[in-house]
Amino acid sequence: MLKMGASAQKVTARKGKRRPRAVYYYESDFSSDIDSFVESSGVDSFVHGQSIGGESNALLVNLEAAVGKFTAAVFRRSMAGNVPSPFESGQEHEVFLRYYIPSTNDEVLFMDVIKFGGATISADSGAVTTNVWHSVSARFFTSTNSSVFQINMNEDHESGAVDKVYIKDIKLTKL
Repeated sequence: MLKMGASAQKVTARKGKRRPRAVYYYESDFSSDIDSFVESSGVDSFVHGQSIGGESNALLVNLEAAVGKFTAAVFRRSMAGNVPSPFESGQEHEVFLRYYIPSTNDEVLFMDVIKFGGATISADSGAVTTNVWHSVSARFFTSTNSSVFQINMNEDHESGAVDKVYIKDIKLTKL
């Protein structure tokens, strides 16, 4: 019979490091609807299930056309049904999304900021390359209990033409 010495370790008793489990508050799916996004300002309409730039099932956001109008196009979605109630500030989150600006736009837009839970996440600081998918990814801490997820696009309508932005792969995670 084989005996284990006092220096032998019991391998089965070892426990690996536990990683914190991420909680997905929201993951977009624009294949059949607009996922409850609504206009705050500067948005004319939404169209789900669009294909562009080699990708499908994107949300098309048509921006308002107004000659000489300078504003931010803002659209949002309430996460009230996705986050715990009450939703608490001070939590760490991560946001990821992709967006596409077509070169057919009159004005070259860019994603200015994303807002959630009182946090403002900077995306781009100026005009971006058109006809490519851009990724935005950031970690942040909430500072209020607001459960509204908001995207602000920079726009400057000089000609009155309708500009477009496509959004997809939005993931909002509590870390």
